[in-house]
Amino acid sequence: MHTKISFRFTLFAFGVVSAIASPPVLAEKCGSKLGPLAHVLNTQEKDAVAREVASFRESGDVQGVAFSPDSKVLATTVFFRREVRLWDWKSDHMIRELREPTSPGGGAVVNAVDSVSFSASGREVASCHVGYNEIATGFVNSTVWNADTGAYVQGLVQNSSCTGVAFLPRTSRLLETLFDGKSTERAILYDTENWHPIWSWALSKAWPQATAISPDGRFAAIGTSDSEPIVGATPFGPSNHLVSRLHIIDLDSGRETRSLDTFAGDNHIDQVAWSADSRQIAVGELIESEQLKGAGIAILNVGTGEIIAKETSDRGAAHVHVLRYTRDGRYLIESGVRDTVEIWDSGHEKLLQEICSQPSSGAVSSDGRYLALGGGAPLLPGGKVFVYELK
Repeated sequence: MHTKISFRFTLFAFGVVSAIASPPVLAEKCGSKLGPLAHVLNTQEKDAVAREVASFRESGDVQGVAFSPDSKVLATTVFFRREVRLWDWKSDHMIRELREPTSPGGGAVVNAVDSVSFSASGREVASCHVGYNEIATGFVNSTVWNADTGAYVQGLVQNSSCTGVAFLPRTSRLLETLFDGKSTERAILYDTENWHPIWSWALSKAWPQATAISPDGRFAAIGTSDSEPIVGATPFGPSNHLVSRLHIIDLDSGRETRSLDTFAGDNHIDQVAWSADSRQIAVGELIESEQLKGAGIAILNVGTGEIIAKETSDRGAAHVHVLRYTRDGRYLIESGVRDTVEIWDSGHEKLLQEICSQPSSGAVSSDGRYLALGGGAPLLPGGKVFVYELK
């Protein structure tokens, strides 16, 4: 019992620290670390790649946002709020709040919602909870609702903490990543027809920090920090260090096909994104190395593991909160390296536009037409979501 309470407190503390570290969605000043296109900050300029078309207010720091498959609805999660909200973003109208029931068969007291995902059909919404949600048979750490009615569909019960949920494209499957410090189970794939596990993937001494599903639905990239022995370590210093790594998982079999190393140092992987052709992966990290303390984004060839492009900054404890390719293969959108949101060509060769914004979350619609950025003042009311049309 003491172990559970201690771990739950640790998760709460981690959530508070994360929220404090999350920057507001709108920076009063973009600061001095702007890129070469710092003059293209007005999203209404005729040459802008992203043009602001809508916005709406939320109750606090928006830490999760997701488009429905038809791009008409946005799901939002707010720091330490229990509900998921669905918005008709074009009309600034909240459609409904999704709440977990408190009956014995359908959940208990809900802790903060961290991530959110729509199913391929758009009929279901799944959320991932930070911390535990205890019932008689275990801990509900993810919840699924009917997006059309708001009805509770399913609570996923594991004696672990959820770190992410993602529906697979074109299938009735849901991937959940987990960590509790004791079990080696790190990911479970569920059949959403009956909610039975299809397979589970295990890895010792690693915390899944970011997950992305390839557009073709064949693979998942799970970013972790793996604990490894330090070569030549002495009895007077640490014997292990953290190595950031991407694990490529075959979604049919649940087997790891390869692992890719990213930046050197004791790093935290914030975001992972697949290119439209599923041949490249972008990874965004908080870097803590002897050479650099800041943020970094690397583009890797999935087949060879080669880093084909890289961007870093020395902004201190800077997190990459947004990292998304558009599904049409045109753009790579990122934040954290500078005080702006950057829009690059998909090859990360040409910086096309910067937006004066420091968001906590971001999403791109499945048709590649819209970009949503969410955020707000940490621990205070007054969050906001902005939607941009990408040309």
